[in-house]
Amino acid sequence: MRGLRRFRVAAMGLACLAALVACGSPGSPKPRPDGTFALEGLWTVTPGEGTDYGAGGTNTLEFGSEASGHASFISRSKANGIKSCEAQPYELLADGTLWLDGWAYEVHELGDLVLLANDTDTLVLRRVDGAPPVTPCPQAEAVPFASPAVPLGDFSVLNGVGANLYFNTGAAGNPIVALDVVSKALGTARTYTGTSHRWVVGARSSDLFYGHCACGGSTVIAHFDLAANTALADVDVREEYGTNVTFRYGYWDGANFVAGGRDDRDRNLLVTLDGNTLQRLSQREFLPGAGVSDVALVGSELLALVGRKVVVVGADGIAEETTDLGGLEAVTPVGIAAVGSDLFVLARDAEGNAAFFQVDLP
Repeated sequence: MRGLRRFRVAAMGLACLAALVACGSPGSPKPRPDGTFALEGLWTVTPGEGTDYGAGGTNTLEFGSEASGHASFISRSKANGIKSCEAQPYELLADGTLWLDGWAYEVHELGDLVLLANDTDTLVLRRVDGAPPVTPCPQAEAVPFASPAVPLGDFSVLNGVGANLYFNTGAAGNPIVALDVVSKALGTARTYTGTSHRWVVGARSSDLFYGHCACGGSTVIAHFDLAANTALADVDVREEYGTNVTFRYGYWDGANFVAGGRDDRDRNLLVTLDGNTLQRLSQREFLPGAGVSDVALVGSELLALVGRKVVVVGADGIAEETTDLGGLEAVTPVGIAAVGSDLFVLARDAEGNAAFFQVDLP
């Protein structure tokens, strides 16, 4: 992975800078006599024409004082505001070549700019004098909480009600199970057969749930009573409202149910439905282009699980903060939910079983 991902931009001015390099006019910074690195400090990074680097927004690199080490890379997406932060290994050789994140560049000074160039790519670095344009990603450790010996359902996410976390297992019929966060014990597995919409995307109580069928486009949301094994209401938002969205997650906001997923225009949507009738009340786009696995409402704050990140979603649908989660390298996170003020992540372990983690966000 190079600089998070490679992102194409067009910049004629940068192409001209690359032409200067081809003429051999700029000089190449070398390590100073005292051993410090000529590129030490914080820089913004702009990809040249045809170069893919970062997330298409604001990119920064911060080098240390030595000629080799790890540079701090931060990229904030222009589309959705999500930040990616990583340490990129670098080494400045005596001939002026810079190895950065596995790629070799010639280093050239262009006035107050530094140009990194090779046969295919150019990166223009401009020194930051003042406040950083993007701040580092907060870090939080996902602490193992419970590992019940149950297979995790293919379309399971996570929902919290009372002192319980609800999810679908991978057993026959994909029963719904509660994990008690006090005792860490699993409750009785209950299978919903009233309709095919058994995959829980929202929990209103210990018996009242909202689900989808994981079939076709999954444009239908159903409200059901698990204890009575009875359907209460359903709505096909494609037929009723013309919104062709594949539902995969949601949350109960205390008054209404909010269902989320991606539509046929590749938009991440949150659709607010009346909690009883499932009449659509509103819908909005959020985190454009992001791969959202699940969402959770914690107090008044909307959180989204995106890979191994927890993203705070603002009222405008753009990320306000991005927290990187440690401790999840060996598992695949699939769900996020809160019980009170305690935040939990549901993941699939290497054996396909459910694994729960607790997260204390900074």
